[in-house]
Amino acid sequence: MVEVYAPPQTAASVQENPALTTAAEIVFSGWGAPRMDDEFLDAAGKLQVVFYGAGSVKRMVSEALWKRGIVVTSSWGANAIPVVEYTLAQILFSLKHGWRFALTIKHDGRYPRKDPVPGAYGSTVAIISLGMIGRGVCEQLKRFDVKVIA
Repeated sequence: MVEVYAPPQTAASVQENPALTTAAEIVFSGWGAPRMDDEFLDAAGKLQVVFYGAGSVKRMVSEALWKRGIVVTSSWGANAIPVVEYTLAQILFSLKHGWRFALTIKHDGRYPRKDPVPGAYGSTVAIISLGMIGRGVCEQLKRFDVKVIA
């Protein structure tokens, strides 16, 4: 449904050759996207929409982008799901001292001492940020008997 007129670019290649964006009406991008400031937008004068297949657009967008009415989409919600799942897995694994066991076996070639393993029951988990991922992790932690602080 689109005509791709150039191979994939990097932020550096676009900065070195801004004329690459002259015909662009749509940009498909992700992590490492160029900052879409006045200089970028002057070269990409036909730009109407940016499909950003990554998380936060904070580093890519500028006030100039919004002022020109360019539509920006992001995959931040979809990307958050596997990050929430991975974070939950790491929290539970760590509460069981999984990394201590794995690293002791790897480095010492033996099982570590049989200290009590607390697991999740009654543990306190601190969440540093309550963005999309932090809120998702908190929601998943409701299934376990842990105290969550943020």
